[in-house]
Amino acid sequence: MKKIILLAFTFIFTFNLLQAQRGGRGGTPEERVNRQVERMTTDLSLSNAQSEKIKGVYLKSSQKMMDLRKSMTEENRGEMREKFGAIRKEQNEELKKYLTKDQFEKFEKMEAERQANRGQRGKRGEGERGKRPKEEGEKG
Repeated sequence: MKKIILLAFTFIFTFNLLQAQRGGRGGTPEERVNRQVERMTTDLSLSNAQSEKIKGVYLKSSQKMMDLRKSMTEENRGEMREKFGAIRKEQNEELKKYLTKDQFEKFEKMEAERQANRGQRGKRGEGERGKRPKEEGEKG
């Protein structure tokens, strides 16, 4: 019995260690950038040259944001939010250089939808689907 418990503990520990090395749930910055560029390549029909340039833009922005996160404290959280916004704005200006007008418009629409969905994350179960049917005679 002790061997089974030890084996289970070892497995869980190893899994958690690997997960931490991978960069948590989103992966390393490079993995996240690669996924983003792959998604954009498909959704926006990017050429190989566009994909490579856009990957560079995202890697540069990602590094800037990582550097900012290292210096973030609870006190300067609002200031950091502004700085992140400035980095994203700069990133979008660079993306605009490499995308056609139609591609950039579609990109902006995709980003707006993503932001809207982001706001819905914490509200799961609050809609009609999340409510259980009321019993007869039940209040509320």
